[in-house]
Amino acid sequence: MRHTFGLALFASLFLSVLAMAPSSAATTSTTTVIQAPNQFGVDSNMPIRVQVTSDEGAAAPTGSVSLYNSFGAFVATLPLTPTDNGRYSWVETTWSANTLGRNGLKAVYTSDSADFASSQSTFAGIQIFTETPLAVLKMPDRFVVGVQADLTLIITPANGGGSATFSANNSLIYPSTPNRTAQISFPWTPTESIPYTLVSNYTNAAGNASHQMRQAIFANPS
Repeated sequence: MRHTFGLALFASLFLSVLAMAPSSAATTSTTTVIQAPNQFGVDSNMPIRVQVTSDEGAAAPTGSVSLYNSFGAFVATLPLTPTDNGRYSWVETTWSANTLGRNGLKAVYTSDSADFASSQSTFAGIQIFTETPLAVLKMPDRFVVGVQADLTLIITPANGGGSATFSANNSLIYPSTPNRTAQISFPWTPTESIPYTLVSNYTNAAGNASHQMRQAIFANPS
């Protein structure tokens, strides 16, 4: 009896230790952001970028992203490219809309292992015109207070040249930025969780054509 009781006590303690032992590494959460122009021409190849970031730790997520338009139609599935220093992975591609009016894209990340949780972007709204405007603003689908947003003014035709200014809520952020390429970068970090009106004014190198781009956005709390 005493021997049987001892074995039972040992087994109970052993199971208790197993229950308290740490399990395998938890799945890391991710954030998926899609960057797209806010306006573009119908049947024209617009540049799209998707970034999937590891919310915890330095490892770059692995797997693929699938794109869907605002009508729910599947567009493409693309493999992610991890950065050399970890933390995030990305993919760049082009997409053309074949209908005029309001459209959009959403990116859905699917992990190829149990290390990273799947995630998805919100819809990036894109207004489709018969022709691409002289300058369009490529930006992320979401803005977060305290997190840098990478905005890019894309110039058409693609020979570039000219200069541009960028402001947020009437506060000039980049005055008269010169440009010799087809794109002008405007890194910007929202400081408050409020609506913003982003305005860019572009003038070509010859000075005979200009375009103002306005976009209303909301910065989410961090």
